[in-house]
Amino acid sequence: MKIIVVGAGPGGYTAGIRAAQKGHDVVVIEDRDLGGTCLNHGCIPSKIFRRSADIADDLKHMKGYGFEADEVPQFSMAALQNRKQRIVATQQKGIQALLKNNTVTLVRGRASLGPDRAVTVDMEEGGKEILEYDRLILATGSRPSALPFAPFDGDHILSSDHVLGMTQLPDTAVIVGGGVVGCEFAFILSSLGVKITVVEALDRMLCLPGISPATSRVVEVSMKKNKIRPLCNSLVKNISVAGGICRVAVGSVKQPDKHQVIEAQKVIVVAGRKPSTRGLNLEQAGIATQKGFVPVTPSMETRVENIYAIGDLAWAPGKQMLAHVAAREAEVAVDAICGRKTAMSYRAVPSAIFTSPEVACVGMTRDQALEEGRAASETRVMLRTLGKIQALGKLDGHAIVTFDQLTHEILGVELAGAHATDIIAEAGLAVEKRLTLEDICHTVHAHPTVAEIMMEVCEKAKGTPLHG
Repeated sequence: MKIIVVGAGPGGYTAGIRAAQKGHDVVVIEDRDLGGTCLNHGCIPSKIFRRSADIADDLKHMKGYGFEADEVPQFSMAALQNRKQRIVATQQKGIQALLKNNTVTLVRGRASLGPDRAVTVDMEEGGKEILEYDRLILATGSRPSALPFAPFDGDHILSSDHVLGMTQLPDTAVIVGGGVVGCEFAFILSSLGVKITVVEALDRMLCLPGISPATSRVVEVSMKKNKIRPLCNSLVKNISVAGGICRVAVGSVKQPDKHQVIEAQKVIVVAGRKPSTRGLNLEQAGIATQKGFVPVTPSMETRVENIYAIGDLAWAPGKQMLAHVAAREAEVAVDAICGRKTAMSYRAVPSAIFTSPEVACVGMTRDQALEEGRAASETRVMLRTLGKIQALGKLDGHAIVTFDQLTHEILGVELAGAHATDIIAEAGLAVEKRLTLEDICHTVHAHPTVAEIMMEVCEKAKGTPLHG
């Protein structure tokens, strides 16, 4: 079977490799860098920046860890960018090698869909090529959305892509959007010496499904400790630029007559993303869209026979725009193509947020579980009860477990604190496999580790707390 995959991000290259491993003739078309947004402009570059920010934070507190220094180390943005470019280039080469080793043909160019199971490619080296397919998987991803009154200029008004490409840090910046990316950037840039204000329209930072107000409060308190100014219930009304300074007019959601003007060298807009469909010609192939996204079935099928959509381009109820979601959707789509229809489930998808402290969640909060009719309850344990946390000197944070009072099934977990994004894997397994509080409590957890918090919070939830 001839399968064409358009896009070589986490979803696209996973789909290509899996389809080839099942014996199909696979072509992956990509008009930009391999790895998609995640590798080139998102997950990986931002974590490279996060690592430098963590080192900067540790240096500020090195006396508390027994170190003295005659000179304060100087930060180099150029050195950080060089490190980022080396790591990204290595990962890109790795993806190219994976495709080659799995006999996937990589075509460089921009794809345009036709009506008769054909894709026209404007080749990178010039000219056009028409490729025919039996099955087509669309994995073109997404790109940052700009404010309607303030388009990105790459100089003063920046997207997330622009931030991760900066060669020089500003002294001040306003971040528009207090979601995952906005909060991550706030902590990273603040740790590197930038004075940050975050403007969020909703009533709390990280106001997201799966994140409770208690966890948002941990983040907001940490913001204030780090001299980040969070402005909730606030809307950006206008942005003007003059003399190299941005003037951001911010209004109050609750008090429309109240407003203020904040001056900064840069404005970073991270208020959403939109699907990348430029030149794809979806209409020609008969593919309907919903606000630009492509609706799909649980098997990742579009409304057009033999065409599938995965990753940020695809829309389904409960879906999150995450790299690991795209990779799993790729597996589901390939299964469907091979005649083994599995349903994509978003019930146990973990979210990892690299703020300071880290935040992670999976499953439902107590309120969400109650809305579904479960006899839900929740229990919280502070991370500072752990010896490993005391040794690390990173005391902020907690673990919250939501569980069914009748069956003790674990319905959801929230973590805020050191290594939260690593520990969430155990919680994800618990939610996916419908484990109980007793299952976690009867699992021996190594001591001293931060992972012990899972056992501690589950012990407390079933009424037998040890330290928590």
